[in-house]
Amino acid sequence: MKPKLAGASDRIDQAMQAASEALVRRRYFECQRLCLRALAAAHRLHDYERMARILLPLQEARRHKRDTATDAGAVYVLTGPIPAPANLRPGCYLVEPPRVGMDGALLREALDAAEVPALVLTREPLTRTGLWPVVAHGPVTVRVRVPAPARRPEPWAMPEAIRAHPHLVAPTPARPELVEHSADASQAPPKPPPQQQQPPAPRRSRKPTAATTPTATPTPEQDEHAAAPDTSPMADLPPVAWFIHTAELLGDEAIASVAQGRPAAARVEELLQRLEAHPDHEKLHQRLEEACRAAIYEPPPARPAGSETPDDPADDFPGDPADELANAPADLPADDPGTTPHAPPRGQR
Repeated sequence: MKPKLAGASDRIDQAMQAASEALVRRRYFECQRLCLRALAAAHRLHDYERMARILLPLQEARRHKRDTATDAGAVYVLTGPIPAPANLRPGCYLVEPPRVGMDGALLREALDAAEVPALVLTREPLTRTGLWPVVAHGPVTVRVRVPAPARRPEPWAMPEAIRAHPHLVAPTPARPELVEHSADASQAPPKPPPQQQQPPAPRRSRKPTAATTPTATPTPEQDEHAAAPDTSPMADLPPVAWFIHTAELLGDEAIASVAQGRPAAARVEELLQRLEAHPDHEKLHQRLEEACRAAIYEPPPARPAGSETPDDPADDFPGDPADELANAPADLPADDPGTTPHAPPRGQR
């Protein structure tokens, strides 16, 4: 058992060495993948000391991703199927009804797989008090109610929650223009001169031809999931500042839902579930790190009588060096053969 344990721990350390190198090279999605797989392996080993160390680069990689998404300045609303990877763009995504929290989690996974930095929030239908329930879906569901950003009622008619956050109800500009690549306003192309009125065109046959078919009309061969998200936001679409603040409120609610009096190992389990549901919160990473360091000095949790033996640590990395940790060059920099690939995902154990 001890040699297998040492081998699994060594492979976690090798994966984290590769994650540190990816972080230095600003390959944040690669760093996140390596950290998540190493974190899952350390969690199965109850290696809280390594879990605490893994959370530091994971938090840093996610912070850079989130900053890149908010700096893009683009806001998208999604009410239909998840777009194809080629149509995903950096920015802030609001998943609205009839989509649910699961759709927000799937959209985040699609964005990570396509390596598109984005901040994703999912809201539920408006409540009677005029608030938006914003949810994070995962092993557990975290929910927080915030004011609808475009609503500015009279102060006497504002609910208490809106009065507590007046900066959230500032109206947004009507139909703001979204630019994929940030450019200076002075470099905007000049408006074309008004065209002279042309004489009416001769009457044509009603039979449609290829030349008269609008280019925006999808062909039958196109996949319904290939549609891009709505890039023409309405006046009530939340600004980027709303996404940042709401993500903080959601993470704070996740932290508050974990009782501080529980054993450290139990808090690790609960915080880890909430971090999986809402990964865009730095304090949630920090609280989980603190719980991991506290769990180091606690006795291991007692197993009930008659339970099975602990999981074999070698199951975290099946095989010898011929597993995914040693055979995944796609997740490592091509110009650095000395790094070590990541650990296998949980589903391949």
